[in-house]
Amino acid sequence: MSRLHEAHGTPAGASAANAGRVSALPDLSYRTSDIVAEVVAARRIEIHRNCEVYFLREVHARDVIVHGHAVGNFVCDGCLLLNPGSVAEGTVAARSVMVRPGAVLNGEARILQGAPESLAQESPSLTWRCANRSPNAKLRAKCEQVMFRMH
Repeated sequence: MSRLHEAHGTPAGASAANAGRVSALPDLSYRTSDIVAEVVAARRIEIHRNCEVYFLREVHARDVIVHGHAVGNFVCDGCLLLNPGSVAEGTVAARSVMVRPGAVLNGEARILQGAPESLAQESPSLTWRCANRSPNAKLRAKCEQVMFRMH
């Protein structure tokens, strides 16, 4: 995958653990459409008009400014700003969210009160076993009841 955005400072894949050291993080400007597979940690992210940017992993930034179309999960220590004609899809956790007239936010938004936290939620894993405990192997193979247990 080619990098189709301008990155000022360290690369877009900077560790989310550095999100607390905002001044050390880069400003990212997406001027063309892109699919971003790595975790993004930045001071400021701007998605320009006529761009569609899909973030496959969580995005950490102080501020996110959208003029185009952004899809992903965003954690903003500052503001998510959606300008007229822009669209943001996904989950947003920010200190403030500003949706200007003509902009669209599709998803879930949460206003942060304390320190920013990850939106990632661990999905429980499931295991299964056959509830048919018959000694007859043919009956066990037909196992009509499957039980799922969280662990």
